[in-house]
Amino acid sequence: MPLTTNWEKIVSTSSKRRFRRVSGRIVAAALCATVVGLSGPDAGATVGDTVTFANIGDVPYTSAQTALMANFTAHINADPDVSFVAHSGDFKGGSDVCTDAAFNSTFASFQTFADPFWYTPGDNDWTDCHRNNNGNFQPANRLAKVRSLYFATPGQTTGGTPMAVTTQANSAVVADNVHVENTWFNKKCVTFGAIHSVSSNQGYLDPNYATNSSTYPVETVGEKAARYAEVDARIAADVRWLDAIFAAADANVSDAVVLMMQAEPSLGPVDNDKVFGTEFVDIHNKIYALAASHPNMQVVIAHGDQHNNLWQPNYGGSTAPNIARLENWGSNTGGVLAVTKWQKVTATCGTPGTPATFSVVDQTVQAIPSPVVPEGPLTLGVLTIGGVGAVYLALRGRRRSNSAFA
Repeated sequence: MPLTTNWEKIVSTSSKRRFRRVSGRIVAAALCATVVGLSGPDAGATVGDTVTFANIGDVPYTSAQTALMANFTAHINADPDVSFVAHSGDFKGGSDVCTDAAFNSTFASFQTFADPFWYTPGDNDWTDCHRNNNGNFQPANRLAKVRSLYFATPGQTTGGTPMAVTTQANSAVVADNVHVENTWFNKKCVTFGAIHSVSSNQGYLDPNYATNSSTYPVETVGEKAARYAEVDARIAADVRWLDAIFAAADANVSDAVVLMMQAEPSLGPVDNDKVFGTEFVDIHNKIYALAASHPNMQVVIAHGDQHNNLWQPNYGGSTAPNIARLENWGSNTGGVLAVTKWQKVTATCGTPGTPATFSVVDQTVQAIPSPVVPEGPLTLGVLTIGGVGAVYLALRGRRRSNSAFA
């Protein structure tokens, strides 16, 4: 296995559900396929089935990290267990420019992932683009750009192998249809859902927005009103989408729900986040209420923003002990660039009525030297992992799960 494993943490729960109905999962997958017009995700999980994904976020920051993205994507592509890549937002640093050219370049690098690329926006990606050093963009303008790239085809991820998902763009609530980035899908016994919830106060008034003109441009009264209206509408849509995600989990008879968002849904100040008001209260309360009403499901909140690299079981405390917290490696966690680390997350389906268990394993990206390119389409090179030389073959950068040449 061409990977270096540093540690593993496993969470398990012992609550039991009375029945697992495989037919429910098949119906849920068929419904997803019908809605989006693509092949549906996996269904019909059995005991011992696993779902593995690469968890990343807050990457790439800086030109130095961008230069290492090819190694980063190649390392994840080389893992046959990974079924998709989850990015919890912030594809640029808070001081990096928000130009179309910069956005297009980063998006192109993500398309070199062989698997589906599942993404939710972060604050650096649009809400903070009003900063002078970002280019003085109106945030709404940059959100439109993000949607045009990452959600160009509603109901479909990007990446080398796009995957069918259900999107809020098809919601019966017409006002929510703009939130194409809110998605869900099933894989085996797990329902995955993304909600668009960002730090920097969800996009509400930054304390320095109009008072520090050297950093932030002064917005008009109309621009401020429009920004507030967008945040209010998005939070309301997120709350409704959380209901939809758990309804999908019920239909799939899921043993776990993974909720991906950029900002930790905290009720108070958290590291590197600016929580001054009630920006996350509605989302926090909805998640906790849904988790408490589904005690036999493992609920995982997967977020970024704080750059701490955490796996925290029992995050929900006594209110919802079935909530765990997963935070990705950040731009420079512990002095390590985000493009040298990623989390390999595996959910294992248990016996009927038993919640899925999760393992989170750090992966270290080793330097990949420039390959020797012979004549013809085949590339031969040497990949060094943990000091061990391994010959690898790559056909146009692709790998398949069970065969090097499939």
